[in-house]
Amino acid sequence: MTQVRLDRIAMSPAFARSMLTSGAVQRLVLAKAQRVCATANSMYGASGYGVRATGGSGRAHAVVYTGDMNTINSNFKHQTLKKALGR
Repeated sequence: MTQVRLDRIAMSPAFARSMLTSGAVQRLVLAKAQRVCATANSMYGASGYGVRATGGSGRAHAVVYTGDMNTINSNFKHQTLKKALGR
């Protein structure tokens, strides 16, 4: 039986940066943010949540935001985004 030790693999910083900013990772991050947004929009009657994706210099980013005052108040009262993340 062969044993593989993953603690000895060294990843170069350039490779890690290229992976974190790749198109595939950006699509994964955006898909997760869209699922959180859809879940939040289906809770408590507030439907003003939206998604914004940005490509940062170090990694891919996506933000689920509150679009209007009703959604802001609902999120504050019910902690909708936190619940949509499963926390």
